[in-house]
Amino acid sequence: LGWLLAVVGVLGVAGWLLAHGRLSQPVASFPPVSLIESLGILIIGLALVAGASRRSRVVALGGLTTIALGLMALGRHLFLAEPIAMAPGPGLTLIPLTLPVSSGLLFVFGGAGLIGLSLPTRADRSRLIAGAFGAIEVVLCLGILTTRVMWRPDVQGSLLVGSSFHLLIATLLLGL
Repeated sequence: LGWLLAVVGVLGVAGWLLAHGRLSQPVASFPPVSLIESLGILIIGLALVAGASRRSRVVALGGLTTIALGLMALGRHLFLAEPIAMAPGPGLTLIPLTLPVSSGLLFVFGGAGLIGLSLPTRADRSRLIAGAFGAIEVVLCLGILTTRVMWRPDVQGSLLVGSSFHLLIATLLLGL
């Protein structure tokens, strides 16, 4: 699973760098993946690979980095109240440093789950923490996917539920 998420992150970075429409926006009703989302997915994937080889410090570092990405996105929306167009127009618009609120929350909960996996205390407690944050992640992903499918949000709505298809699938897999 970690390698799969790392590949999804690399594909997102490649799609963003090459401005390739199919790599950065495989589903037209979802916004294109941003560079920050792609790097976050890559970090989550590498942290899961490190977790499989029992490197808890690398997993914790991946979790802290992912939480920092999410908190920076949420802080940006708190302190800068200007709307930013997330949905692409006729041409492909790739925004490198902007994350919607939903992506920030997904990164925060995913990073918290990774930190739960890296806890050195008791194995059952770390599984419980990781499972709780994984369940939150799954519910949030399914809610965003349902919202995107049933309701085509405008620019303002995209600031709330404008996560890319890449990030939603990656964090859904992480939560599961």
